Amino acid sequence: AGTGSAKGTTIINVTGSANQTITGGGATATFPSLTINSTGTVTYFGTIALANNYTYTAGALTTSGSTLSFNKSAAQTITDTGAQNLNNVTFASGNASGYTLSGTMSVSGVLTFANTAASTISGGTFKIKGTGTAVTYTGTSSAGADTYDLTFMSGGATTISNTSGGATAVTKGALTVNAGTNITFAGGNQNYGTTSGGTLTCVAGASTCATITTVGAPWTINFFGMTLNGNTFKLNNASANILKVNSATITAGAQFGGTVAN
Repeated sequence: AGTGSAKGTTIINVTGSANQTITGGGATATFPSLTINSTGTVTYFGTIALANNYTYTAGALTTSGSTLSFNKSAAQTITDTGAQNLNNVTFASGNASGYTLSGTMSVSGVLTFANTAASTISGGTFKIKGTGTAVTYTGTSSAGADTYDLTFMSGGATTISNTSGGATAVTKGALTVNAGTNITFAGGNQNYGTTSGGTLTCVAGASTCATITTVGAPWTINFFGMTLNGNTFKLNNASANILKVNSATITAGAQFGGTVAN
C-alpha cells in the first residue's frame, strides 16, 4: 500500500504465482516504476499513482473500482499488451516532457486525458471497452501533438467528451469503431484531422456508428478522413452541429461508403 510518495529509479516488480494486491494511496501518494510479470492474479485497489514508468507483461488483473494515474513530472513510458482490462486510467497535467505508450492499453472504465500541450501522449492504442462516458478530455488539450489511436469496442453506446473549454485538438491518431458500437461526440469541439492519421473508420455493421450530441450544441467535429463501411454518421445538425473531413464541411447524403444523416 502507498500512503507517501516514492520516486527515483526504484522498480516494483510483481512476480510469482501467488495472488497479490496493490493498494493505492490516492493521486498524490505516488509509486515509483511498476512492473507486472506474474503467473497469479494481481488486484488493483484504490487510486494507484505512478511517478515513473509502468510495464505490464503477464498475469491476470482484477481492477474493478480502481484508477491508474500517470502523473510523473518528467517523461513517462508505459508498456502494455492490452491482454487485461484496466478500470479508470488518468493522464495528469503535471508532466512537462510527455508520455510514450508502447503497445495497447485496454480500458473498461473511464479514460481521462488531463494532459496539456506540454504533456503529449505519443504512440500506442487505447482499446475503449466501457459504455457511457468512456473518454474525457479535461485538460487544455495537446495542440494536436498526441498520436495515440482509439479503438471503440464496447458493443454499445460510448461517449467521448471534451470538457476542457479550451483548445479543440485532441489526437492525430486514428479512431476505429467496432461493429455494434455507437460513439457520441459531446461536450465541445473535437479535431482529429491534423494529419493523415486522424481518420474515423467504422467496421461494417449496418448501424449508426457515430453521433454528434444535441446537448450543449453546436459542436464541430473534424477528421482527416472517414470510412463508414455501410454505417451511418448522425449529424444532428438541426442543433447546428458541423462535421468536417479534412477541414471541408460535410452535408447529409450517401458518402464515405455509408450515410451521413441529419
